[in-house]
Amino acid sequence: MLKLSLGILYAVATLFFSWGIIEIINPSSQIVAVGNILPQQNSPALMQTQGCGIYACVVTVGCAVIVWVGFRRRQRWAWIALAMTTTLTLLGESILCFSYEDKTSAYIMWAGLYLAWLGLLLPFKQFFQKKNRTILRISPHFPSQDITQQR
Repeated sequence: MLKLSLGILYAVATLFFSWGIIEIINPSSQIVAVGNILPQQNSPALMQTQGCGIYACVVTVGCAVIVWVGFRRRQRWAWIALAMTTTLTLLGESILCFSYEDKTSAYIMWAGLYLAWLGLLLPFKQFFQKKNRTILRISPHFPSQDITQQR
């Protein structure tokens, strides 16, 4: 189940990273031209779109590091960090795409969000199951004997 989850998360990361590269290289493709007039070369809209592309690439690399370090070892902090990062980033990017009236990119962000949550929910039990813990107690009456209990 974890391998399928990792595959889904890597697919979302590839999609998001390639979208960020496209925004950096050709930002005018993401901005809807009003009245068939493209924005000027150094307009704030183009610079903001390129900044979003850089942000997308940085977040994707950061999430890949979290997957490589903690998620594969089934550590809870990695699951929580991936859930928060992907949700906030993809929601923010989709809202930004809706503000530019670029509904296609916004729908791609929503699809990426659904796929990311699918990849996060598949191994949920492996991350948040109760573990048997052994508690070591030393008897005050017999200090040489150790008593262990299972919880």
